[in-house]
Amino acid sequence: MNHQFEKDITWCMEKISALFKFTPYWEQTFTVFFSQDTRTDQHYWEKVNHEAIIRFRTLQSSCMFETPLIDYQAAYTEVTRLLLFSINVITSNIIDTDDFPDMNAELEKIMTITHNGLATRAPSSIQAHDALLMQIQHCLQHFATATNSPLAQFYFRVAEVAATPRSFR
Repeated sequence: MNHQFEKDITWCMEKISALFKFTPYWEQTFTVFFSQDTRTDQHYWEKVNHEAIIRFRTLQSSCMFETPLIDYQAAYTEVTRLLLFSINVITSNIIDTDDFPDMNAELEKIMTITHNGLATRAPSSIQAHDALLMQIQHCLQHFATATNSPLAQFYFRVAEVAATPRSFR
């Protein structure tokens, strides 16, 4: 292999690394193709990209146990968004099935909290994180108020309703 080929592989690996820098490993499933000039040989750049991807994956897997590959800030953001989204889906499902029509006022409060939580940026301070946790706790309290039961009994009641067969509307 010549010097230019190695330089192009290094350049391509840098591009791949920059592209995947903040992408969680489970989302790194798409194929990339880089070239420095549109007038160059496509076959040459296919070989460069292929070799760069092989080297990048080898380097990535060799580093997997040395340093964490997870961006914890991004993981925190994803988990909090997933939690808010899950609460939102559960709430909207209860509203849509109309199993508890007397709960709608409390459920609407939960929907407002989750919508607001999903519409704002992830917490960037301890105080903002605590505020988000309080909002999630408020959602659970609204569930308890809506079901007229303490929080511990709420989980059993939801499981009981979920286990009850019902016809599709």
